[in-house]
Amino acid sequence: MQERFPELNLVKEDCSEVSYIQSVLAFSLYSPEQPIEVLLERSTFKLPTKVKSAHVRQPISKEGLHGIWEMLLKLENATNVVFTSFGGKLDEYSESSVPYPHRPVSPRTAFADYSDLDLGANNQNGVTNYTQASKWGKMYFKNNFDRLVQIKSKVDPTNFFRHEQSIPPL
Repeated sequence: MQERFPELNLVKEDCSEVSYIQSVLAFSLYSPEQPIEVLLERSTFKLPTKVKSAHVRQPISKEGLHGIWEMLLKLENATNVVFTSFGGKLDEYSESSVPYPHRPVSPRTAFADYSDLDLGANNQNGVTNYTQASKWGKMYFKNNFDRLVQIKSKVDPTNFFRHEQSIPPL
């Protein structure tokens, strides 16, 4: 990091190596030391949250990043921005070989790890039909959505594992 991004002044003490599940805890506003069973709780946080995702077609310029930073510093409320780089590695796999289909990106698609409820959501009672879910599900999973619905129907036919934008069983 010091070689590639010296302007961050990052030192080893600022970083911590955690397992994947510990990172899930941290991004869910839990301590990475908490037991993973807290993720099974169906209650939600009472923090106001808005999450949006986007794919960029071209790298953001240094000037563009500076503009984003300046805008964030002017905001009154706490804000968090996460940049995720795939580094072209996903291009080595076909869209249909894994559930995540995004390669050359389209502005009409969404990043599957972040729920964008503006695109649509399952019914609050947990019963959502295929037609309803496909409106937003195809934005996340493109042509893989139908295959994932079939898998969900076999693996979780009672829809126990669900959230606002989970894939519904048939």
